Amino acid sequence: MKKMICLSRRLLLIVLLFGLSACSARRTDAPRLDSPSNLTPFLPGLTPSRNAPTLRAPTLVSVLPSATPFAHVLMAGETISALAERYSVSVDEILTVNPGLQPQVLPVGQVILIPAPSVASQQALPTPVSLPVSPVRCSPQPGGVWCFALVSNPSAETIALLTGQMRLLDSTGQTIQTQAALALLDNLPPGAALPLAAFFSPMPTGVYGAEMRIITALRLPVQAAPLAPVVRNLFTQVDFRGRSASVAGYVFLPENATAANQIWLAAVGYDRDGELAAFRRVELLTAPAPGQALPFSLKLYSLGNALWRVEVFAEAH
Repeated sequence: MKKMICLSRRLLLIVLLFGLSACSARRTDAPRLDSPSNLTPFLPGLTPSRNAPTLRAPTLVSVLPSATPFAHVLMAGETISALAERYSVSVDEILTVNPGLQPQVLPVGQVILIPAPSVASQQALPTPVSLPVSPVRCSPQPGGVWCFALVSNPSAETIALLTGQMRLLDSTGQTIQTQAALALLDNLPPGAALPLAAFFSPMPTGVYGAEMRIITALRLPVQAAPLAPVVRNLFTQVDFRGRSASVAGYVFLPENATAANQIWLAAVGYDRDGELAAFRRVELLTAPAPGQALPFSLKLYSLGNALWRVEVFAEAH
C-alpha cells in the first residue's frame, strides 16, 4: 500500500513538472513588437477619438476628358532631356505634368507622366481611371481635422499617381476650404485599397460636410509596373478596446527586383464592419537586398471605431 502511494506521488510530481514546462514555452515565430530606431512616421500621430463624425457621402466629380499622357518608369541612366527628345516634347512640358519632379535626381523605378505631343502645350492632365471611393469621413485632431476616403483598385493592374482634392462644405454646399488629398504610397496595387487623406489646420467653423474627387489615377500596364515588395508573416495584436494595434512582420524584396534604398509601408486598419478606422505610413530607412527579408514593427491608432483587422502594403524606393 505504501509503495502504491509513493508511486502515485511520483507520477503526480512528474505530471506537474511536465505541465509547468509546457506552459512556460514561449512563441518564437512572431517578430518582436518593439519599434526599431529606423522607423519614421509619415503622418502625425493620430490620437484615438470616439467622436469622429461620418459626414455626408461625397459627390464624385470627374476631371473633364483630355488627351491622355502616358506613364514612363524611370530606368537607370535616363535624363529628362533625353526623355523629352525621345517623346518629342520639351523638358518644361514634362516638368509641368510632374509637379515636384527634380531633374537632377531621378529615382530609378519612379513613374512619371509623359504628355502627348499634340496637346503638350495645353498642359493637360490625364483623365483619371474610374475607381470605387468610400464616403468621406473626418476626424478632429489636435490642431485641425483629418478627412479621408478609401479608394479601391478592383483591377489586375497597378494604379499610379493617385491624387485627389478634398473640400469642406457649409450647409448650402459651398466650399469653405480645399486641400490636396494624398495617398500613403505612390502606387495602388491590384486588388488593394488605400486612403486618400487631407489635413485641414486649423479646423474651419461652419463645416457641414465634405467631398472628394480624384484628380489623377493612371493605370500601368502589367509589364511597366514596378515589382513590389511582399509583406510576410504579418502579426497583429489589437488591444481589448480596439483603440490601437501592434503590427509586426517581414518585408521581402523579390530576387529579380531592382535594389532599393528605402521601403515604405502603408498600414490600414478596419473595424468589424469593414469600415476604415486607421491608417499610417512608415518609412524603413534601410531596405532588404533582392531575395532577402527585413523585419518591421509599427503601432496603429484608431480614428474612432474599434480596430478589428489591419492590412499592410509595401513599396520600394
